[in-house]
This record gives sequence, structure tokens and C-alpha cells, in this order.
Amino acid sequence: MDPSEVIKQRDIAFHGETPPGMLREAAALLGDADGVLAVSVAAEGAMLRVRYDLRHIGLELLEDALAELGYPLDVGLGARMHRALIYYTEETQRANLGIDYDLLHATQDAFVEHWRQRPHGCRDHRPAHWRRYW
Repeated sequence: MDPSEVIKQRDIAFHGETPPGMLREAAALLGDADGVLAVSVAAEGAMLRVRYDLRHIGLELLEDALAELGYPLDVGLGARMHRALIYYTEETQRANLGIDYDLLHATQDAFVEHWRQRPHGCRDHRPAHWRRYW
């Protein structure tokens, strides 16, 4: 299999008012995902340029994970149509090449470690014996 067939470079468009700090955070998050080769903040507009291996992860998984974590993706008609076309072509290409991966675990494994390190209020720092009441 020719590596150029499965290495993709795509732009992920964010809402126009996305702060640069949020873009850098999203780039760091995607950089830790399995199958992502490179991520950079594009010079023009609120976009990330992502290079990834289609055998491990697809654009749909990347964008779904970003949306689930609250990153504001571009929801304009043109952006949605462009995404749908890319999702379809990548899914078709994976099917033609016989590539199949577990969508649930691919998304979870990609972002679980980053979520653990991210500061949020979902942690209970009390010892385990203090949390058991029965």
C-alpha cells in the first residue's frame, strides 16, 4: 500500500471568534492522538492544519472529539458540506482498502490521557475509604 494514499492533510475550521489560546490547546490535544502525525495552527483564520494516518484515525473522529470537548467548530453551510464530503471519501477509502478500526475505542484512547491531565471539577481527592458510606 502506498503511504501517500493513507496520509492525509486537512484543515479543521473553527468559529471565527475562537481565541488563539484555544487553538493552541486544541492543537496540543490533537497532537497526542494516535495516528496524528503533525498539527499546526494555520496562519490564515481560525484553523488547524492536521496531518494524520487514515489507518488509525479519520477527520470525523478528530472533529467529533473536539466538538465533544466544547471547541467551537465552524458550522456554516460550506464547512458542513465540505466535512460531509471528506467524511464520505475517507470512509469509502477505508472500506476499499479493508481498513477497519473500532470507532468507540479510537476516540476514547485518543483523548482519555489528556482529559485526566486537564484541570476540571470532576475529581474527588478524598481517600477511597472516605467516599464509601456502606
